[in-house]
Amino acid sequence: MQIDDDFLILLFSDTQPRRPKLIENLLAGKKTVSTLFWGMRYELINYCELFSNYKNFNIINNLKLLIDKKYLKKTIDGEHLLLTSAGKEQQNDILNNYYLPRHSEIYHKYNILRFKKRFLLALQVSSEYSFSNKKYYPLKMNILEYNLIKKWFKLNKDSQLSTKMYRLLYTFAESMNDDMAWQLMTTLTGHAKVALTADQQSKYLNTTILQLYFRQIDMFCVLLKFIKSSNEYNFLEPLTVGIRVNLMSNASLKTFELFLDGYSLNETAYYRHIKVNTVKEHLLNAAITLPKKQFPYNRLLSLKSLKIFQQRFTGNIDDWQFTAVKNDNLSFFDFRLYQIFRSKVDE
Repeated sequence: MQIDDDFLILLFSDTQPRRPKLIENLLAGKKTVSTLFWGMRYELINYCELFSNYKNFNIINNLKLLIDKKYLKKTIDGEHLLLTSAGKEQQNDILNNYYLPRHSEIYHKYNILRFKKRFLLALQVSSEYSFSNKKYYPLKMNILEYNLIKKWFKLNKDSQLSTKMYRLLYTFAESMNDDMAWQLMTTLTGHAKVALTADQQSKYLNTTILQLYFRQIDMFCVLLKFIKSSNEYNFLEPLTVGIRVNLMSNASLKTFELFLDGYSLNETAYYRHIKVNTVKEHLLNAAITLPKKQFPYNRLLSLKSLKIFQQRFTGNIDDWQFTAVKNDNLSFFDFRLYQIFRSKVDE
């Protein structure tokens, strides 16, 4: 995947130093506490895992070129980057014209790329069946996914399947703007019809491959929501089986759910067969990824600790240092959780 310079410029700030390796890890879906925390502070967490399906994902070399072009500059410590005045000017120019993903609330709940592959194969099979054609090359997919579509097809082939699929596509396309509808239709493979390549689509729409990828993610996010919004499309429900995902990771979710049931940190560690420090990491991940009201901060931050934190820390949360409360019998876990709490104070 070719990463656009414009996209990278949009990931940085002229006032907040940001670590490039951390941003790379966030985009690649490496969900450590540090990555998620700073992804939240950088206001980039919505882009977490956008490139998790790409092996050897790397933006560092691209960033070096942007430094050479004077769009980015290193901070004194050499570990962070800032936009230069030229970089900020470029960011302002592209901010309203560059297509960025808009449906992270769906993307972070479902494996959209898996759903896309299932839907495309289901549509191809339905199309060929409507023409009584058994001699065609199905879209490539692993055997488990292929068997899922095969089972789905056997259950639905005698229930006006082609008519239902046509009605779905027509109604959905009608709800989209012309460019998105065109991209959808040229992504589909059916009888005597082969999908266009990304290069062909990008040339026609006069956009980059990366923006095309972002548009496609959004397109299938909205399609999934569209299918789930009406009982008319229940016949496609099997295509959504097993695609639920969580931004906080499954391990963190299990730990959080146990803690939410009233178990202490030590009890949660015991029943999860993990260390207490791991429990704390999982809870921090949960706090970062959940809305403020859905996390029990009051069970972990006492009134006494809140008072100490309020006395010690003011100003920019990014600049706070744990050393300021290290001698107050407070742990780094307490400190980081308070940073998260304050980051979400207005939610």
